Amino acid sequence: MLKRVSIIALCIIAVVLLYERNAIRDLFTAPKHDLPSPISYADIARPDPSAVSDEDTAGAVSNDQQTSDTEEGDGAAPAAEETLEEKPLVVSERNALNLAVPFQPQAPHANWDLPYQEACEEASVIMVDHYLRGDDSLTADEMDDLILELVVWETEHGYPIDVSVEELVRIVQEKYGWRALVLETLTESAIREQLNLGRPVIVPAAGRELHNPYFRQPGPLYHMLVIKGYTTDGHFITNDPGTRRGADYVYDPAVLLAAAHDWTGEVADGPALGLVMYK
Repeated sequence: MLKRVSIIALCIIAVVLLYERNAIRDLFTAPKHDLPSPISYADIARPDPSAVSDEDTAGAVSNDQQTSDTEEGDGAAPAAEETLEEKPLVVSERNALNLAVPFQPQAPHANWDLPYQEACEEASVIMVDHYLRGDDSLTADEMDDLILELVVWETEHGYPIDVSVEELVRIVQEKYGWRALVLETLTESAIREQLNLGRPVIVPAAGRELHNPYFRQPGPLYHMLVIKGYTTDGHFITNDPGTRRGADYVYDPAVLLAAAHDWTGEVADGPALGLVMYK
């Protein structure tokens, strides 16, 4: 009898240990979705003349017209390529999309002490920066070095530990030289529109409202992640740096949008905003 109890106890201990190592937890908590193949920025944002309609070109002025107008003294008209600068990026709505944003967690070596426990913003920006540069070789060592470098830069330039979307826009522009815009109306359609342009969307959130089972519970008060695609059933594909299992993590859009809140200085209870970095 004692031997049987011992065997049962050992089995229970083994199950608990496996659960903690995520071997069993994956079977029950990991979202299961068929993900499309990753697509690079160069591929999705490649100029496509067929994507420009007659309506798009109606306001454009040819180079010949520009020269003629200028010579007649009416002022220089914008060149056609300047007028249509953003138009070639427009692509058709897809059934599913997965931008090839490389992943590393904000604690790349599983060290969750400072600054890593507060480095979701830095990790999100670093991942998107690599994507825009066409570099998919983001290693744990590289992420670690880049996070520490960015944290030092932010400190030297007067940025706090937790930054708002507005502050992150300035960091993206000043540190990395990318253009950036704020999505002030964060909806599924607005996010998909940016994704279809080849632009990942960085979203700030009240982390505990994301209900990610892989977070160290109860989860972060404030968090940021990268939305990089969507599945055929409408879920968002993300790189969530708050967990080592955050690559291609799939969120229900209703859950993600309900949790979306900008940082106001104490808690993530601000408006639902998104940040887009682009060339």
